[in-house]
Amino acid sequence: MGRLPVVALAALFGFALSAQEPVDSSSVVELREVVVKAANIIRKNDGFVLFPEADDMARSNDAVELIGNMNLPGVFLDNKTGSLSSTKKGAIAYRINGAPATEADFRAINPANIRKIEYITAPGLRYGDAGVVLNVFTARPDVGLSGNVSGRQGLNQGKGVYRASLKANYRKSEFTVYGHYEYGRFSDSRLTDVSSYQFADGSVLSRVNKSDPYVQKEDYLQASAAYSYMDDRNLFVAKLLLSGLQVPETTVHSTIQESVGDSETTELERQTLRSKDLNPQVNMYYQHEFASKGLLIFDAVLNDMTVHNDNEKFYSPGDSSGSSILTYGSGKKYSTISQLQYIQPIRKGKLSVGVKHTWNKSRNEYSGTMFSESKQTRHAFNVFAEWSGSIRRFNYTVGLQGHHVAYNQNEEMVREWNLQPQIQLSYNATRNLSFSVSGNSTMSGSVLGQSSSIVYQNNKFQYMAGNTELKPEKTYNVSFSSFLFFGSYFGDFDVSYSRKNSPLMQDIFRDGERFFTTTVNGNRADMVNVSYGSRIRLLNGKLNISPRLGYSFGNWECNSYVNRIHTWWFKGGVSYSLQKFNFSLDYYKNADALVYGFGKRKTQQSLLFGVAYRVKSLRFGIDLSQPLNEYLYTLKTASAYATGSKYFYQRGNKPMILIQVSWNFSRNNKNSHREKRINNQDSDNGML
Repeated sequence: MGRLPVVALAALFGFALSAQEPVDSSSVVELREVVVKAANIIRKNDGFVLFPEADDMARSNDAVELIGNMNLPGVFLDNKTGSLSSTKKGAIAYRINGAPATEADFRAINPANIRKIEYITAPGLRYGDAGVVLNVFTARPDVGLSGNVSGRQGLNQGKGVYRASLKANYRKSEFTVYGHYEYGRFSDSRLTDVSSYQFADGSVLSRVNKSDPYVQKEDYLQASAAYSYMDDRNLFVAKLLLSGLQVPETTVHSTIQESVGDSETTELERQTLRSKDLNPQVNMYYQHEFASKGLLIFDAVLNDMTVHNDNEKFYSPGDSSGSSILTYGSGKKYSTISQLQYIQPIRKGKLSVGVKHTWNKSRNEYSGTMFSESKQTRHAFNVFAEWSGSIRRFNYTVGLQGHHVAYNQNEEMVREWNLQPQIQLSYNATRNLSFSVSGNSTMSGSVLGQSSSIVYQNNKFQYMAGNTELKPEKTYNVSFSSFLFFGSYFGDFDVSYSRKNSPLMQDIFRDGERFFTTTVNGNRADMVNVSYGSRIRLLNGKLNISPRLGYSFGNWECNSYVNRIHTWWFKGGVSYSLQKFNFSLDYYKNADALVYGFGKRKTQQSLLFGVAYRVKSLRFGIDLSQPLNEYLYTLKTASAYATGSKYFYQRGNKPMILIQVSWNFSRNNKNSHREKRINNQDSDNGML
């Protein structure tokens, strides 16, 4: 049958082949009790260490593109958005040389300066609620200047992404500035809202709101400036980050048809939306490594967030008369986060301890035909201790964290203590196959309703915002994972279950002849996620195949109704490198669960074809995105007094053509030290 088809079948269906192949003893690395072949992957207790290959680095403009081109099974680059995503539950935590970072910071890294990438698939308590961790280790030049500039512009639709970064190194210091601007203008968005309301006398009000096509607008800006100092034992980072999201004035015209019994009325509605979200942030990070290999870490973050939303609605029965409702929603939030951690390797294990304090003060105001205000002050302390070790083929991590939260909303105050255990067990069945099981629990304080929610009322309806009950949210998680890698194949399978005791939900109540829509605390939420991801590299790495698929089940309960959602998604890609050209083909089909109501969010099924050509440090590309159906967002709600369905169509099924240009440059980079690895051997002891 031949080895290539066998490998391809095993990669697609996840079979573990037992074929024996000779192993050169000079290419084997012993990592505690874990022995793997030293290709470009080293297995660790909590993940992998990967060494980028020359071809991947040559066709990458920054660290984000490099990780995408490496086709990690649980992390992939979405070619439609240009951002990294994870198939696993939880967010991606970014690190550079161990220090906290953002995806934007990864954009400012020259791939030529990357020594290795640590891909942590089972983060411990020190990483909070992260699903996976990407930690990039760089070889910093003693003196030099580097940076990159890139632009991505739609030719037939209003979409553009522009980035620029500049990095200067002098001895042990590094200065970085970064800018990112993105905009979207989509002209064929439309909305249909169908609702039924039951009055006390048994009559039913049916309401259909159907909009004309309108332009959906969005602008996003991010800028940062950072300074870092690094020597053999110390790392210091100071960063100023400014991000803002703005929705310019958007007008939506729609027709509302209402009927009660035999009577029917028609109204015209004009809705004008404006919003602005601004968030400046200051981050200070310091770590020191002792002679005993112990690591002391201090991290502090200061946030100042401002959100403002305007929503003007004008109702007209079709003549010159009418009524206008002008509402505002604004939010202001200050927060500080400070934490201290210490990590100490001890023989074949590692002890991690830490303390974290979070303080925030929030205020949301809603005004219009009626006024509403919510204030909240919150203090949270988190203390944890965690031990990681190994016994032959078994690796284990056990931890315990104590959480104390004290917060008040308006005139009410809540204090609560909670102990949250964590356990993680993994077994290395072979040098290429491992299994792991983990479980943990978390707790967070009550949060306010979204400041984008607007309070207004007319003669029939009233919409309110805010968290009416001060319930802390507790989440319990358990997951099972397996990893298999050999030769050209690298894949993982993951199953997870989580339960929350207090999800925020939307409900509808009746008071006489008026209906109230508000945010309430639900009773519980259960989520099950199953995912499979893999990468297959053939023809000496020139051909890459990366199929990924998953299934999610969600169950939300509140006093009025129960929501259940089943969703499937598939993302597959094929890329081929031919000298200076790179060809790619991706297929997307997604369905994402929503928290409010019975909902299903269905993105476009689409094909994305891309061609890129590189000349030295310049890269030119063109992408063609062909939707196979319309983007449809469906939201269904039901309660004792009302039922409703919303259908939101966006962007239609028109193809989108985008051109890309990027330039990665470096000047006078001089590096007096050599990398601390030979033949891909890593000096780590098997743990972070």
